[in-house]
Amino acid sequence: MSLIANIRYQIADLTLNTQLGTVCRANEELTLPQLSYNLLCVLVQRAPAIVSQDDLMRLVWGEQVVSDETLKQRIKLLRQVLNDSPQSPKYIESVRGRGYRCVADVTKTMIKPHDSINLRLHDRLPVSFLQSSEEYWRMVSIFFLLIFTVFSTVVALNYYSPDKQPTPQVTPPTGISPQAIAAYQKGRVFYLRYQPLDNDMAIKSYLAAVEMAPGYAMAFAGLADAYSQGVFQFSADESWQKKALEAAYDAIMLNDQLAQSYKSLGTAHYVNGHISQSLSANLKAAALDPTYLEAQANLGYIYSERGQLKNALEQHDKVYKLNPNNHVNWFHIALTSARLGNRTKAKIWYEKVLNARPSYHLATFNYSRLLLQQGNIDAASQLLITAERQSPDSVNVLKGLTDLHLLSGQISQAKPWIHKLKLLSSGENRQYAELLSLLTLETADKSQLQLWYDKHANDYNERPFSNIQLAIAATVLGNTDMAFRHLTQAIELGWLEDHYIRQLTFFKPLQQHHKFARVLALLERKRLNAISKR
Repeated sequence: MSLIANIRYQIADLTLNTQLGTVCRANEELTLPQLSYNLLCVLVQRAPAIVSQDDLMRLVWGEQVVSDETLKQRIKLLRQVLNDSPQSPKYIESVRGRGYRCVADVTKTMIKPHDSINLRLHDRLPVSFLQSSEEYWRMVSIFFLLIFTVFSTVVALNYYSPDKQPTPQVTPPTGISPQAIAAYQKGRVFYLRYQPLDNDMAIKSYLAAVEMAPGYAMAFAGLADAYSQGVFQFSADESWQKKALEAAYDAIMLNDQLAQSYKSLGTAHYVNGHISQSLSANLKAAALDPTYLEAQANLGYIYSERGQLKNALEQHDKVYKLNPNNHVNWFHIALTSARLGNRTKAKIWYEKVLNARPSYHLATFNYSRLLLQQGNIDAASQLLITAERQSPDSVNVLKGLTDLHLLSGQISQAKPWIHKLKLLSSGENRQYAELLSLLTLETADKSQLQLWYDKHANDYNERPFSNIQLAIAATVLGNTDMAFRHLTQAIELGWLEDHYIRQLTFFKPLQQHHKFARVLALLERKRLNAISKR
């Protein structure tokens, strides 16, 4: 269903502006994830008619296969933001066996079409409109051609991003149109905002660029990065892992001397769990352009995750010299400091990055883990609860709340967060949520747990946490030898969080075994070895 993009809907006390992509109450904008926004648009446009579950899934999710439970959870999340009650609905009513409808009085007002060129900061227009409206793209192209030159766009980009990560200047191949260059630069601006809706807009801009210029390697590299960021930061659909690799290889095929091509391949390999290949590709990117900040920052993160902390610190220092105000690098410094056991320094850098970027929830998750290690449960809880109120769909926050209760031995309190994490996550996080769902059932089903273990034990994945998950499953299944093998492998791959192994309820059966002390001794040797190399 195509949404008309120049209508203002008044829904009781809410104002839905499809031109700006906003929902407001009393001039205060409500924060809605893209799927929730699209769901509300469909219900409002069809009001007061009942919209069946099948129609909602088709209109909101398109060709993606989703379950009835996913739709119910999305309705629940939308109601929470709107402060609506399922028992006494003001906006959304569920009609048993038939679907959902908007029960509020709805009036609509047309907005002058020419106003739509005045894009807001979020540039959030309905997905269906963005995909279907050729007129929109013509307007955007004209807008950029008349208002911006490529030079001014690059300058704006450098000053807009809070991390001020300049894109290495590359002369586009002959024949790349100004429209394609403008679409690429716009995608770059969105990408560097590090927000899920902006990342979606980045993908749309990059896709527009490669459609206009199929030989534009930079645009394919940008597209790969946006797909990877969607997986890594925002738990996007798992199909994006494959799309990231495909776009990165397209970039290399077009230009194998472009640092961005190899950096995008490195990031794509990372989100697919291919850490060694990710490291190799980022090293290639850094060799092609030693000043390429993003490739250097990626190397620091990978070295830190692999427990190669001396190399990680050297990379953090390189990035800091290139740009001392790079927030991503601040997070990396905090992460490595925590792994080295320097919790005071880690706390300083976590607070520094979260003061600058409160919505950086990967930092929120890791800072909460540090607070738990320090025994500061109340502070970790407050940090995560505040973040969840601001971003109820953030997978990193949900994972943090899950671990907060699990590491505190509060299994029953963890269950609602596990359920929500399972619904909203993908990849490694969904794998984790599925495991925890099986472990927290009222009646343990070890046959299903065995199936989970058999499936993932054969996966190719170099991530330390994947092996931690396998160790948890093996412990509960009573396979002690395999549990210690997976723990040892996780430590060899860089896992240094002894607190998690000591405190997690599911590892309690291992603590009386003589190998448990050996595993912790191995972890400590790895940490001390890393410190001695500094």
